[in-house]
Amino acid sequence: MRALERKLLRDVLRMRGQVLTVALVVGSGITGFLALRSSHAALSRARTTYYDAERFGDVFARLRRAPNALRERVELLPGVERAYTRVVDQIRIPLAGEAQPPVGILVSIPPSGIAPLNGVRLEQGRYPEPGRAEEVVLLARFARRRSIAPGDTLAVVVKGVRQVLRIVGLGNSPEYVYPAQIGSASLNEEGTAVIWMEEESAAAALGMSGAFNDVVLGLSPGAAPGAVIAEIDVLLEPYGGLGAVERRRQSSNEILEGELAQLRSYATTVPLIFLGVSAFLLNIVLSRLVELQRAEIATLKAIGYSDRAVALHYFGFVSLIVLLGTAIGVAAGGWLGRGLTGVYGDSFNLPYLEHRLTLPMIATGALASLAAAAAGALSAARRIMRLAPAEAMRPPAPTVYRPLFVDRLGLQRFIGTAWRMVARELERRPLRTALSAIGIALSMGTLIVGRSLFDSIDRLLEVQFETAMR
Repeated sequence: MRALERKLLRDVLRMRGQVLTVALVVGSGITGFLALRSSHAALSRARTTYYDAERFGDVFARLRRAPNALRERVELLPGVERAYTRVVDQIRIPLAGEAQPPVGILVSIPPSGIAPLNGVRLEQGRYPEPGRAEEVVLLARFARRRSIAPGDTLAVVVKGVRQVLRIVGLGNSPEYVYPAQIGSASLNEEGTAVIWMEEESAAAALGMSGAFNDVVLGLSPGAAPGAVIAEIDVLLEPYGGLGAVERRRQSSNEILEGELAQLRSYATTVPLIFLGVSAFLLNIVLSRLVELQRAEIATLKAIGYSDRAVALHYFGFVSLIVLLGTAIGVAAGGWLGRGLTGVYGDSFNLPYLEHRLTLPMIATGALASLAAAAAGALSAARRIMRLAPAEAMRPPAPTVYRPLFVDRLGLQRFIGTAWRMVARELERRPLRTALSAIGIALSMGTLIVGRSLFDSIDRLLEVQFETAMR
């Protein structure tokens, strides 16, 4: 090893407490970045794969009732590549032991079970057979949480008539990644079931034989959803059309997209906070190290080391801290990312969900940390470059003291000596003062954001039950 490399290792070992502290801050930033970014990437991949595999629709429309003959006119609309008409309605599921009966959504599917759009992906069992009105496929998540399996029966109330259905399969659909009640803004995925029934049986049960009340459209490449929505609304208006929406406004997809947008935002803001703090800490540590090693810097320059070599030596000190922080961040980020992806997997029940920690993600986190560290070390590195050997061998020149803001206002008479020293130190180092204040503000903001959700829910319950409903 060369002399500068041995010196670097000695410096790291001597300052191991400070090195570990800063590395943990850097590692926290990388952990947050990798965990959030990898979870976002896993969810995005699973969503895209699932939507493509099950042919998720582009436009959705509800109406009161229209004859099946209208389907041909819907398919002829400009920009429509495929139209899928069906019957969909809300039913009740009076389960024993549940004070609030779950809400069911009854959806028709073709006799083959393979829908042209919004396909049903079987997890267990099979599709209903034609002519078997009692056979249905049940939403897998609802079934798992109530220990319902293929072969079990389920009593439901359809249009005021009690029916006993036989579960022949458990499945999912991209349309109900996060199920919501029809026509309701409230989300209750715990108490919402989706039941898929063969189309003739479903139409007979709902009193919709020869008719439909729900349309899903697949658009041609390049077609504008807005123009298609305007056309379909005009066509369905005489039949009680309730207004079509494009995919981004479909309730389940809207919730999923909102979570993805939140993850994307967190993956940017959380690491920035930690990396900003680490840059500040590295600036302090390296500045102190340079001040303590003025004589060593002077000696190194005097015996022939260039300004660049000496500056790179101290930059290597910073790089070792970032390397240690990166190792901590990769290990913790991978573990936390898998856990976070699992939580989202339970919430949205997405198939094809696979957590991966890719090399580009790791490289991006490491380079961002190195850039923050370099920014923090920049002022110290400039000081090293400017330091002449003869000047460095002498003690640093005393600070030039001038009257500051407190002195000019004559306030020094009203505050003690200790507070005057504090005020002068803050004013003489405005950048450090500003960075410290920003760091404290960000940490307080993080705590407030985290706790505000609990306070908001408490306030909501108070207004709803104590004021509105008494």
